[in-house]
Amino acid sequence: MPFTYMKSKTLRLVTGFFAASSLWISSLPAFAQPIDVYRNTQQRADRYYAPGLTEFGDEIILTQHGPSAQLFNFTFEYFGAGLNGNETVSLRFYRNNDGAVAGVPGAARPGTLLYDSGPVALNQYPNNGNTTADGNTLAFAVLSQGTWFNTAPGVIPDANFTWTVQFTGLGAGETAGLDIYNLSAAGNVGSSADDYWELNPSTQVWELRVDGSASPIPMNFGALAQAVPEASPLQLGMLAVAVWVGWSICRRKTVTA
Repeated sequence: MPFTYMKSKTLRLVTGFFAASSLWISSLPAFAQPIDVYRNTQQRADRYYAPGLTEFGDEIILTQHGPSAQLFNFTFEYFGAGLNGNETVSLRFYRNNDGAVAGVPGAARPGTLLYDSGPVALNQYPNNGNTTADGNTLAFAVLSQGTWFNTAPGVIPDANFTWTVQFTGLGAGETAGLDIYNLSAAGNVGSSADDYWELNPSTQVWELRVDGSASPIPMNFGALAQAVPEASPLQLGMLAVAVWVGWSICRRKTVTA
C-alpha cells in the first residue's frame, strides 16, 4: 500500500492542534496548584472536645475565598473510643450571618447552610472508627462528596465561615469528638478566635463558647482546607501566548501532497 500524505492544510491543522494542546496541558500545573487556605495541623494540644450528639464546630478565617479560590478538600481530625460500628459523622459549612452575639462585637451566629456531607459511617475505617490517642483524620472531597447549598460548589462567599461536625449513634461508654490543635504554631495558615460554636439542642440556637476547664486553652480544632486558585489575567495571557506560539511554529511544518 503506498504511503499517503495528508493535504497540507489538514496536516497544519492536526499538527497545530496537538502542539497547542500539549503546550496548554504543560501549562496547567502552574495554574492549578492546590493551596492551603486554612491549616491547623502542626501541633496537637493533647486534648479533644466531645459533646456527644450535639453539633459543634469552629469559625475560621481563610487566606483566600470566593470563586477565585474554589474549596475542594476539607480534612479534620477526630478522636473515637468505645465505638461499636454504628456511628456516623456529618460535616457542615455555615455562613456567619444569623444575628449578633450580645457582648461580642463583630460576632454573628452560623446561619445559611453552605455544605452538608451527609452522614459518613465511621465503621468503614479501621477498628470501627476507634482511634489511638493521636486521633484519625477524615478527608472530604467536597466538590464531589456531599451537597452544596446557597452558593456555587466550592465557593465560600466570605473570608470567615463556620465548619461543624455532628456525630450520631453514640451510646453509653462511646466517645467521639474533635482534636484540639495549637493554631499559633509555626507552619499553620489562616486564623480563628479562641472560642467555638455549639448548637443548643433545647433551643436550637447557636451559642458561642470558650474552654471552661481549670486550664483553658484556645478551642481551635485540627483541620485543613485546600482550594484551587483561579488563573489570573496574567497567567491566562501567558497561556494564550504559549498556544499562539505553538500554532505559529506548527504552521511552518507543512507537507505538500
